[in-house]
Amino acid sequence: MASSTDKSGILTDLANDYRARLSHGQCIKVTVNSIDSGTAMRALASGWNTMTDGPSPDVWSPASNVWLQIARHRAVNAQLRDRLPQSAGPSIVTSPLTIAMPEPAAKKLGWPGKKISWQDLSTLASRPGFKLGKTNPEYSTSGLNATFASFYAQTGTSSELSTANLHDSATQQKVRTIEKSVVHYGDTTLTYLANLRRYDEVGQASAYVSAVTVEENSVIAYNMGYPCGVQSDEPGCAKTSTRPHTKLVAFHPTNDDNVGTIYSDHPYITLNGLSGAKKDVAADFKTFLRSKTAQDAFAELGFRTHAGGLTPRITPDNGVLREQLPGQLGQPSDEVLDDLLTVWRQLRKPANVLLLIDTSGSMDWNAKGKRRVAPSEPSKLDLVKKAHSALLDGFTDTDKVGLWHFSDQHETDEKIAPMGSTTSGGKTQRQHLEADVDALKPGGGTALYATTDDAVKSLRDNYANNAINAIVVLTDGCNQTQGGPVLEEVTGNLGNPSKPAVRVFTIAYGGDACRDELQEIAEASDARAYDAKDPNTIDNVLTNVISNF
Repeated sequence: MASSTDKSGILTDLANDYRARLSHGQCIKVTVNSIDSGTAMRALASGWNTMTDGPSPDVWSPASNVWLQIARHRAVNAQLRDRLPQSAGPSIVTSPLTIAMPEPAAKKLGWPGKKISWQDLSTLASRPGFKLGKTNPEYSTSGLNATFASFYAQTGTSSELSTANLHDSATQQKVRTIEKSVVHYGDTTLTYLANLRRYDEVGQASAYVSAVTVEENSVIAYNMGYPCGVQSDEPGCAKTSTRPHTKLVAFHPTNDDNVGTIYSDHPYITLNGLSGAKKDVAADFKTFLRSKTAQDAFAELGFRTHAGGLTPRITPDNGVLREQLPGQLGQPSDEVLDDLLTVWRQLRKPANVLLLIDTSGSMDWNAKGKRRVAPSEPSKLDLVKKAHSALLDGFTDTDKVGLWHFSDQHETDEKIAPMGSTTSGGKTQRQHLEADVDALKPGGGTALYATTDDAVKSLRDNYANNAINAIVVLTDGCNQTQGGPVLEEVTGNLGNPSKPAVRVFTIAYGGDACRDELQEIAEASDARAYDAKDPNTIDNVLTNVISNF
């Protein structure tokens, strides 16, 4: 079973409870693979790769049925499309999208007595200093739902959204205003909520984000002590013994005609082509997940029932009012949904990004962290080169991107420039970056701290206002050089509130990377640390990293 990250932890526990039974004379084992909805959609539409995507699923449960629509629309051939049923299965649980804010800011807007609309969010986003947490709609359901709700709000419709609406210049300008207020994007809301909790611990919850578009269950789980708003074993997500000092509270947004709710319906999608035994198990596990035992487990973390009913944790004390929700927005057609993602790329906040790639000697070792036996065996650096499209294709031609590689010291391959700009030799910046990545050679030590510190200074010197200013650091090791800055100096420089904010997204590549240090660097910059312990997964990890821009 491939599940969206927001419920995969609960599903894993339930799968373990379910497994002590037989079917067709065989023992049953249900394995849950946590994968965000957009990534799973792409894998199913293009052909699931077990090496990079994990076990091929028999059942898929994205956060919303719209991902099935998009997957069928994008399937590269009839065989892959035939594997996907024409309609989604029944819901496991449900949760409406909310606009959540730290309680003091929400009270200034009239919470709990007053509602706000998607139109109000557009007005708030235009105010100086307003910072919105919103995920990437190409990967995250909350980001996708918030994006098409923004279009609904600006067009004044609640039931039909057309491609003409998406391309209307006045509407696009209003949506662009919302996108300009985004702190950064990302594949899940875990990053925003974990960073918010760190700010909360020092009494500055409102300093990180002004608002975040997030599902209701995540607001509840956050207030119950889950820093990431979900049950997860990712670093920084373990449940704490205390609740946050400043509560996160949710508005159920409405439009002018009292319509505005969008549900994540968490469908149970049994893929076509299963054997009789697997089909029977899939049907029985679905029944189990809709039983009282399983529904109680989901309710404990703030989900609504599969029929949309209220559950005990939905309370004002947990940041959510027990109120009748406004009417639900109509669901866009397949064509509109697909076009929405294309249009969003033109409207999203631009990026100003410096890529740092470790080319130390250990990058010449194989994926298991051993010296290569044969020259034909791919090295860790070879796998990065092979994934260059995941590294570069997520950027638009107007995004500014540069590249450094580093070992004992860093070398500038390309200064930051727009990806579509033409540079020397008549080639674009994108083409130069592709060639530079392909030409990288391993050798030397790892000047991790000095390189990161120099990159932060360089990006601040080339800072782009109204853009996401960020650094991506990929390394398979630890800092190995003497005489440069220590970790505390690097993190202190990153967290200096008197200097422009630069976010450093780190990738621990292979089994020997210093994960704790990379986590500290990412957290100091209000970014996120990613883990590619198995180098064969670097393609997907890079895709998730670049989703922040």
